[in-house]
Amino acid sequence: MLNDESRSKLAASIESKRKNLDRATQDAQEEFESQRTELVSKLLTKLAPIVQKYFNDNHYSLLLDTSQPWPQGMVVMASPATDITQQVLEAYNTFSGVPAFAPSNSAAKPAKPSATKPSVPQKQ
Repeated sequence: MLNDESRSKLAASIESKRKNLDRATQDAQEEFESQRTELVSKLLTKLAPIVQKYFNDNHYSLLLDTSQPWPQGMVVMASPATDITQQVLEAYNTFSGVPAFAPSNSAAKPAKPSATKPSVPQKQ
């Protein structure tokens, strides 16, 4: 059992560590958001001319952002057939010269056996 003084010191230490953890968590979240904003800004700067060209080449009169569902976003409903995300990404990949990432399977594929059988050592 702890006496009152030890219990009080331990409680103060726990509270201090909790506050430090809360501050560190908040700092990490702010840093993450800052880096995320910077990366998104860089990406949009590169992507904007591609979107503009696709928009003009395909004679669109309106382009809506449906990334946020209603009520957070402004679009109440949209058919998946109107989503041009994949086409714009393909245009960007073509323009940038960087190939798209191949979809990865969550499970690794087993290695195929070789066409020839390994030689088995002969008993001597």
